[in-house]
Amino acid sequence: MITIWFALVSLAYAPVFIGANASIPPTEKSIIRKTVCEPGNAYRMFGYDCSYMDLTEVPQNLKSSVKIFDLSINRIKELTKKSFTRYSDIKLLYLFENRIKTIEKGTFAHLTGLEAIDLSSNSLSSISVELFKLPRLRNIYYSDNPLLKIGNDLKHLEKPITAPLQKLFMAYCDLSSIPDLGILPDLVYLNVSFNLFDEITPQQFSPLCSLNTLVIENSTHLSPCTCKSLQAYLDRRLIYVNHTFDCPTVHEEEVYCSESVNATADTDDFDKCLTRVQEKKRDEQAKETWMLIVIGLGVFFIVFICILYYFHRRNVKKAKLLEKQSTKLRHIHQTTNGNVEVLLSRAE
Repeated sequence: MITIWFALVSLAYAPVFIGANASIPPTEKSIIRKTVCEPGNAYRMFGYDCSYMDLTEVPQNLKSSVKIFDLSINRIKELTKKSFTRYSDIKLLYLFENRIKTIEKGTFAHLTGLEAIDLSSNSLSSISVELFKLPRLRNIYYSDNPLLKIGNDLKHLEKPITAPLQKLFMAYCDLSSIPDLGILPDLVYLNVSFNLFDEITPQQFSPLCSLNTLVIENSTHLSPCTCKSLQAYLDRRLIYVNHTFDCPTVHEEEVYCSESVNATADTDDFDKCLTRVQEKKRDEQAKETWMLIVIGLGVFFIVFICILYYFHRRNVKKAKLLEKQSTKLRHIHQTTNGNVEVLLSRAE
Protein backbone atom coordinates (compact mmCIF):
# COMPACT_ATOMS: atom_id res chain seq x y z
CA MET A 1 0.00 0.00 0.00
CA ILE A 2 2.85 2.37 0.75
CA THR A 3 4.18 1.71 -2.76
CA ILE A 4 0.84 2.75 -4.26
CA TRP A 5 0.81 5.87 -2.10
CA PHE A 6 4.34 6.81 -3.21
CA ALA A 7 3.23 6.41 -6.82
CA LEU A 8 0.37 8.84 -6.21
CA VAL A 9 2.73 11.38 -4.72
CA SER A 10 5.02 10.97 -7.71
CA LEU A 11 2.12 11.81 -10.02
CA ALA A 12 1.63 15.13 -8.23
CA TYR A 13 5.20 16.11 -9.11
CA ALA A 14 5.48 14.41 -12.50
CA PRO A 15 6.12 16.77 -15.43
CA VAL A 16 3.32 15.18 -17.49
CA PHE A 17 0.08 13.59 -16.33
CA ILE A 18 -1.39 10.61 -18.15
CA GLY A 19 -5.10 9.91 -18.44
CA ALA A 20 -8.09 11.58 -16.92
CA ASN A 21 -7.62 10.47 -13.33
CA ALA A 22 -4.74 10.70 -10.92
CA SER A 23 -4.21 6.98 -10.70
CA ILE A 24 -5.61 3.57 -11.50
CA PRO A 25 -6.73 1.78 -8.32
CA PRO A 26 -5.88 -1.90 -7.91
CA THR A 27 -8.47 -4.59 -8.49
CA GLU A 28 -10.91 -5.48 -5.71
CA LYS A 29 -9.14 -8.79 -5.10
CA SER A 30 -5.90 -7.01 -4.25
CA ILE A 31 -7.51 -4.57 -1.79
CA ILE A 32 -6.58 -5.08 1.84
CA ARG A 33 -8.72 -2.90 4.09
CA LYS A 34 -6.68 -1.08 6.71
CA THR A 35 -7.74 -0.26 10.24
CA VAL A 36 -5.29 2.60 10.85
CA CYS A 37 -3.72 5.31 8.71
CA GLU A 38 -0.20 4.37 7.71
CA PRO A 39 2.46 7.08 8.20
CA GLY A 40 5.20 7.48 5.63
CA ASN A 41 7.55 9.90 3.87
CA ALA A 42 7.93 10.90 0.24
CA TYR A 43 9.92 13.76 -1.29
CA ARG A 44 11.10 14.60 2.23
CA MET A 45 7.51 15.22 3.32
CA PHE A 46 5.61 13.44 6.06
CA GLY A 47 2.20 12.01 5.25
CA TYR A 48 -0.54 9.50 5.98
CA ASP A 49 -2.02 6.82 3.74
CA CYS A 50 -5.66 6.54 4.86
CA SER A 51 -6.98 4.93 1.68
CA TYR A 52 -9.12 1.77 1.64
CA MET A 53 -10.39 2.26 5.19
CA ASP A 54 -14.14 2.73 4.59
CA LEU A 55 -13.87 6.14 6.24
CA THR A 56 -17.01 8.27 6.31
CA GLU A 57 -15.24 11.43 7.49
CA VAL A 58 -11.76 12.90 7.74
CA PRO A 59 -9.95 11.44 10.80
CA GLN A 60 -9.03 14.04 13.42
CA ASN A 61 -6.55 12.05 15.54
CA LEU A 62 -3.46 12.33 13.30
CA LYS A 63 -0.38 14.52 13.56
CA SER A 64 -1.22 18.04 12.48
CA SER A 65 2.11 18.37 10.64
CA VAL A 66 0.94 16.09 7.80
CA LYS A 67 1.84 17.39 4.34
CA ILE A 68 0.68 14.46 2.18
CA PHE A 69 -2.83 13.27 2.99
CA ASP A 70 -4.24 10.31 1.04
CA LEU A 71 -7.94 9.78 1.79
CA SER A 72 -8.76 8.15 -1.52
CA ILE A 73 -11.14 5.24 -2.05
CA ASN A 74 -13.27 5.68 1.06
CA ARG A 75 -16.93 6.50 1.80
CA ILE A 76 -16.69 10.19 2.65
CA LYS A 77 -19.89 12.01 1.59
CA GLU A 78 -19.21 15.59 2.62
CA LEU A 79 -16.42 17.93 3.62
CA THR A 80 -16.89 20.73 6.16
CA LYS A 81 -14.89 23.61 7.55
CA LYS A 82 -13.74 21.33 10.36
CA SER A 83 -12.48 18.57 8.06
CA PHE A 84 -8.97 20.01 7.65
CA THR A 85 -8.83 22.68 10.37
CA ARG A 86 -6.03 20.93 12.28
CA TYR A 87 -4.12 20.02 9.09
CA SER A 88 -3.16 23.45 7.77
CA ASP A 89 0.22 22.33 6.35
CA ILE A 90 -1.16 19.97 3.69
CA LYS A 91 0.56 20.19 0.31
CA LEU A 92 -0.86 17.15 -1.50
CA LEU A 93 -4.46 16.08 -0.84
CA TYR A 94 -6.00 12.95 -2.39
CA LEU A 95 -9.78 12.53 -2.13
CA PHE A 96 -10.55 10.65 -5.32
CA GLU A 97 -13.10 7.85 -5.48
CA ASN A 98 -15.16 8.76 -2.44
CA ARG A 99 -18.85 9.69 -2.36
CA ILE A 100 -18.42 13.43 -1.85
CA LYS A 101 -21.53 15.40 -2.82
CA THR A 102 -21.07 18.64 -0.90
CA ILE A 103 -18.10 20.75 0.16
CA GLU A 104 -18.86 23.48 2.66
CA LYS A 105 -17.59 26.94 1.83
CA GLY A 106 -14.33 27.59 3.68
CA THR A 107 -13.22 23.95 3.71
CA PHE A 108 -10.01 24.66 1.79
CA ALA A 109 -9.60 28.39 2.45
CA HIS A 110 -6.89 27.97 5.13
CA LEU A 111 -4.80 25.44 3.15
CA THR A 112 -2.52 28.14 1.78
CA GLY A 113 0.32 25.67 1.16
CA LEU A 114 -1.79 23.26 -0.93
CA GLU A 115 -0.08 22.43 -4.24
CA ALA A 116 -2.24 19.61 -5.65
CA ILE A 117 -5.71 18.24 -4.95
CA ASP A 118 -7.52 15.25 -6.43
CA LEU A 119 -11.32 15.29 -6.17
CA SER A 120 -11.96 13.05 -9.16
CA SER A 121 -14.51 10.22 -9.19
CA ASN A 122 -16.93 11.70 -6.69
CA SER A 123 -20.50 13.02 -6.95
CA LEU A 124 -19.81 16.74 -7.04
CA SER A 125 -22.15 18.97 -9.03
CA SER A 126 -20.30 22.19 -8.15
CA ILE A 127 -16.68 23.29 -8.02
CA SER A 128 -15.09 24.90 -4.97
CA VAL A 129 -14.38 28.43 -6.12
CA GLU A 130 -12.09 29.04 -3.14
CA LEU A 131 -9.56 26.57 -4.56
CA PHE A 132 -8.72 29.07 -7.30
CA LYS A 133 -7.69 31.61 -4.64
CA LEU A 134 -5.02 29.42 -3.02
CA PRO A 135 -1.58 30.99 -3.64
CA ARG A 136 0.33 27.77 -4.38
CA LEU A 137 -2.22 25.45 -5.98
CA ARG A 138 -0.80 24.12 -9.24
CA ASN A 139 -2.72 20.93 -10.07
CA ILE A 140 -6.46 20.24 -9.79
CA TYR A 141 -8.20 16.95 -10.58
CA TYR A 142 -11.99 17.24 -11.00
CA SER A 143 -12.50 14.46 -13.55
CA ASP A 144 -15.48 12.11 -13.36
CA ASN A 145 -17.83 14.45 -11.48
CA PRO A 146 -21.23 15.62 -12.80
CA LEU A 147 -20.43 19.34 -12.66
CA LEU A 148 -23.90 20.44 -13.72
CA LYS A 149 -23.79 23.66 -11.66
CA ILE A 150 -20.38 24.83 -12.85
CA GLY A 151 -21.95 27.64 -14.91
CA ASN A 152 -23.41 29.24 -11.79
CA ASP A 153 -20.15 28.61 -9.87
CA LEU A 154 -18.12 30.46 -12.48
CA LYS A 155 -20.36 33.51 -12.11
CA HIS A 156 -19.05 33.87 -8.55
CA LEU A 157 -15.42 33.25 -9.51
CA GLU A 158 -13.26 36.31 -8.91
CA LYS A 159 -11.02 36.89 -11.92
CA PRO A 160 -8.16 36.81 -12.49
CA ILE A 161 -7.65 33.84 -10.21
CA THR A 162 -4.67 33.97 -7.88
CA ALA A 163 -3.80 30.26 -7.95
CA PRO A 164 -0.78 29.56 -10.22
CA LEU A 165 -2.74 26.78 -11.94
CA GLN A 166 -0.61 24.66 -14.27
CA LYS A 167 -2.64 21.48 -14.85
CA LEU A 168 -6.42 21.09 -14.84
CA PHE A 169 -8.33 17.83 -15.28
CA MET A 170 -12.06 18.01 -16.09
CA ALA A 171 -12.73 14.90 -18.13
CA TYR A 172 -16.13 13.15 -17.81
CA CYS A 173 -17.69 16.19 -16.12
CA ASP A 174 -20.82 16.71 -18.28
CA LEU A 175 -19.48 20.05 -19.46
CA SER A 176 -21.30 21.84 -22.27
CA SER A 177 -18.51 24.35 -22.94
CA ILE A 178 -14.87 25.02 -22.11
CA PRO A 179 -14.85 26.38 -18.51
CA ASP A 180 -14.23 30.13 -18.47
CA LEU A 181 -11.75 30.59 -15.64
CA GLY A 182 -10.42 33.86 -16.98
CA ILE A 183 -6.79 34.50 -17.80
CA LEU A 184 -4.56 31.59 -16.75
CA PRO A 185 -0.96 32.54 -17.57
CA ASP A 186 0.54 29.42 -15.96
CA LEU A 187 -1.79 26.73 -17.37
CA VAL A 188 0.13 24.33 -19.62
CA TYR A 189 -2.09 21.21 -19.54
CA LEU A 190 -5.87 20.93 -19.93
CA ASN A 191 -7.87 17.70 -20.03
CA VAL A 192 -11.54 18.12 -20.99
CA SER A 193 -12.07 14.76 -22.68
CA PHE A 194 -15.43 13.01 -22.94
CA ASN A 195 -17.61 16.07 -22.48
CA LEU A 196 -20.40 16.83 -24.96
CA PHE A 197 -19.63 20.45 -25.78
CA ASP A 198 -22.29 22.42 -27.62
CA GLU A 199 -19.66 24.41 -29.45
CA ILE A 200 -15.93 25.11 -29.30
CA THR A 201 -14.27 28.20 -30.74
CA PRO A 202 -10.57 28.98 -31.04
CA GLN A 203 -11.04 32.16 -29.01
CA GLN A 204 -12.01 30.14 -25.93
CA PHE A 205 -8.32 29.23 -25.62
CA SER A 206 -7.05 32.81 -25.91
CA PRO A 207 -6.83 33.34 -22.12
CA LEU A 208 -4.59 30.25 -21.94
CA CYS A 209 -1.52 31.73 -23.60
CA SER A 210 0.92 29.17 -22.10
CA LEU A 211 -1.16 26.10 -22.99
CA ASN A 212 0.92 23.44 -24.73
CA THR A 213 -1.15 20.25 -24.24
CA LEU A 214 -4.88 19.81 -24.82
CA VAL A 215 -6.62 16.49 -24.19
CA ILE A 216 -10.08 16.68 -25.75
CA GLU A 217 -10.83 13.17 -26.93
CA ASN A 218 -14.41 12.31 -28.00
CA SER A 219 -15.72 15.55 -26.59
CA THR A 220 -17.91 16.92 -29.35
CA HIS A 221 -19.01 16.68 -32.96
CA LEU A 222 -17.90 19.90 -34.59
CA SER A 223 -19.23 21.36 -37.80
CA PRO A 224 -16.76 21.11 -40.72
CA CYS A 225 -15.78 24.77 -40.72
CA THR A 226 -15.51 25.08 -36.94
CA CYS A 227 -13.40 21.95 -36.85
CA LYS A 228 -11.01 23.29 -39.47
CA SER A 229 -10.80 26.66 -37.73
CA LEU A 230 -9.98 25.01 -34.42
CA GLN A 231 -7.40 22.73 -36.01
CA ALA A 232 -5.74 25.70 -37.74
CA TYR A 233 -5.72 27.68 -34.50
CA LEU A 234 -4.18 24.89 -32.44
CA ASP A 235 -1.56 24.31 -35.13
CA ARG A 236 -0.66 28.00 -35.14
CA ARG A 237 -0.38 28.08 -31.36
CA LEU A 238 1.74 24.86 -31.44
CA ILE A 239 -0.64 23.27 -28.92
CA TYR A 240 -0.30 19.49 -28.81
CA VAL A 241 -3.63 17.66 -29.06
CA ASN A 242 -3.90 14.02 -28.02
CA HIS A 243 -5.72 13.09 -31.22
CA THR A 244 -6.25 14.46 -34.71
CA PHE A 245 -9.58 16.15 -35.33
CA ASP A 246 -11.51 14.21 -37.93
CA CYS A 247 -13.05 17.16 -39.69
CA PRO A 248 -15.84 16.18 -42.12
CA THR A 249 -15.74 17.69 -45.59
CA VAL A 250 -18.71 19.51 -47.04
CA HIS A 251 -17.95 20.63 -50.59
CA GLU A 252 -20.58 23.35 -50.79
CA GLU A 253 -19.04 25.05 -47.75
CA GLU A 254 -15.45 25.04 -49.01
CA VAL A 255 -15.43 28.76 -49.84
CA TYR A 256 -16.83 29.70 -46.43
CA CYS A 257 -14.54 27.29 -44.70
CA SER A 258 -11.47 28.72 -46.40
CA GLU A 259 -12.35 32.07 -44.85
CA SER A 260 -13.18 30.42 -41.56
CA VAL A 261 -9.77 28.74 -41.32
CA ASN A 262 -8.15 32.16 -41.46
CA ALA A 263 -10.52 33.55 -38.81
CA THR A 264 -8.44 32.25 -35.92
CA ALA A 265 -7.24 35.50 -34.42
CA ASP A 266 -6.92 35.64 -30.64
CA THR A 267 -8.95 37.93 -28.44
CA ASP A 268 -7.49 40.70 -26.30
CA ASP A 269 -7.26 38.17 -23.46
CA PHE A 270 -4.33 36.53 -25.22
CA ASP A 271 -2.27 39.74 -25.10
CA LYS A 272 -3.34 40.33 -21.49
CA CYS A 273 -2.25 36.79 -20.66
CA LEU A 274 1.13 37.33 -22.32
CA THR A 275 1.50 40.55 -20.34
CA ARG A 276 0.85 38.62 -17.12
CA VAL A 277 3.47 36.05 -18.14
CA GLN A 278 6.01 38.78 -18.80
CA GLU A 279 5.16 40.50 -15.52
CA LYS A 280 5.70 37.23 -13.65
CA LYS A 281 9.03 36.73 -15.38
CA ARG A 282 10.08 40.26 -14.46
CA ASP A 283 8.98 39.69 -10.88
CA GLU A 284 10.98 36.45 -10.73
CA GLN A 285 14.01 38.17 -12.26
CA ALA A 286 13.64 41.03 -9.78
CA LYS A 287 13.45 38.54 -6.90
CA GLU A 288 16.52 36.74 -8.22
CA THR A 289 18.35 40.04 -8.59
CA TRP A 290 17.46 41.11 -5.05
CA MET A 291 18.42 37.68 -3.79
CA LEU A 292 21.81 38.00 -5.48
CA ILE A 293 22.20 41.49 -4.01
CA VAL A 294 21.31 40.23 -0.52
CA ILE A 295 23.69 37.28 -0.92
CA GLY A 296 26.40 39.61 -2.22
CA LEU A 297 25.94 41.99 0.71
CA GLY A 298 25.97 39.05 3.08
CA VAL A 299 29.23 37.75 1.59
CA PHE A 300 30.70 41.28 1.70
CA PHE A 301 29.86 41.71 5.39
CA ILE A 302 31.21 38.25 6.22
CA VAL A 303 34.46 39.01 4.39
CA PHE A 304 34.60 42.45 6.00
CA ILE A 305 34.12 40.95 9.47
CA CYS A 306 36.75 38.31 8.73
CA ILE A 307 39.20 41.04 7.68
CA LEU A 308 38.47 43.06 10.81
CA TYR A 309 38.91 39.93 12.92
CA TYR A 310 42.21 39.19 11.15
CA PHE A 311 43.58 42.68 11.86
CA HIS A 312 42.27 42.54 15.40
CA ARG A 313 44.07 39.24 16.02
CA ARG A 314 47.21 40.62 14.43
CA ASN A 315 47.10 43.75 16.62
CA VAL A 316 46.54 41.59 19.71
CA LYS A 317 49.58 39.50 18.80
CA LYS A 318 51.64 42.65 18.25
CA ALA A 319 50.50 44.06 21.57
CA LYS A 320 51.42 40.82 23.35
CA LEU A 321 54.82 40.76 21.61
CA LEU A 322 55.52 44.37 22.57
CA GLU A 323 54.46 43.61 26.14
CA LYS A 324 56.86 40.66 26.27
CA GLN A 325 59.68 42.78 24.86
CA SER A 326 58.91 45.55 27.33
CA THR A 327 58.89 43.06 30.23
CA LYS A 328 62.20 41.62 29.07
CA LEU A 329 63.77 45.09 28.82
CA ARG A 330 62.55 45.97 32.31
CA HIS A 331 64.00 42.73 33.60
CA ILE A 332 67.33 43.47 31.93
CA HIS A 333 67.29 47.03 33.27
CA GLN A 334 66.53 45.84 36.78
CA THR A 335 69.25 43.18 36.57
CA THR A 336 71.80 45.71 35.31
CA ASN A 337 70.98 48.19 38.05
CA GLY A 338 71.26 45.46 40.63
CA ASN A 339 74.70 44.42 39.35
CA VAL A 340 75.92 48.04 39.40
CA GLU A 341 74.76 48.47 42.99
CA VAL A 342 76.60 45.27 43.99
CA LEU A 343 79.80 46.45 42.34
CA LEU A 344 79.59 49.86 43.96
CA SER A 345 79.06 48.32 47.40
CA ARG A 346 82.13 46.12 46.98
CA ALA A 347 84.25 49.08 45.88
CA GLU A 348 83.43 50.91 49.08
